[in-house]
Amino acid sequence: MIAHLKGIITEKSPQLLIVDVQGVGYAVSVHDERLYNKEQEIALYIYMHWNQDNGPTLYGFDTSLSKIVFGLIVSCSGCGPKIGLAVLVSMPPGYFLQVIATGDAKALSGVNGIGPKKAELMIMQLKDKVAKVTPDNLHPAKQVGLQNIKQVSQALSALHYKPAEIAVALDFLNENVILEKSSFDDLLRQALSVLAKTM
Repeated sequence: MIAHLKGIITEKSPQLLIVDVQGVGYAVSVHDERLYNKEQEIALYIYMHWNQDNGPTLYGFDTSLSKIVFGLIVSCSGCGPKIGLAVLVSMPPGYFLQVIATGDAKALSGVNGIGPKKAELMIMQLKDKVAKVTPDNLHPAKQVGLQNIKQVSQALSALHYKPAEIAVALDFLNENVILEKSSFDDLLRQALSVLAKTM
């Protein structure tokens, strides 16, 4: 089983990268190909999903937590890789864990492909698993940071940014900002700055 890949991106298309690893090209599905550039050297955590009709598909993630969250989602009945990627487009992995832990079905049902009933089912199936996976993400200080991220996402949505654009901004905040030490105003200002540069 492939656990991780390190190589050069030779091609990219919607939610797909071709990664050259010492002369072998691997097709890797990702939640947002716009986060990567051709000829960029990358290291990805890999989740291999088996489909009865199509065989194995590789899914790549920048962090081990994103891979863990994806695995949790596809373990739910009625949830495949498409929903797993949709969740990661809509919210950072740490925020997803908080959504499950707090039973926030409304936030989860806002993800493309997840209605209210499926959101309730996912929360029921994952609540115990999430509690075992990353208790640190549920620390009160981190909850404040994740709550601010939720508010930033809602604010950007109210400003009519698309889900994919919001995901780019949230990914930047998660990778470059200490969430629990930043106010909502600071996070929103930085998110808007990132989006201004990408437009």
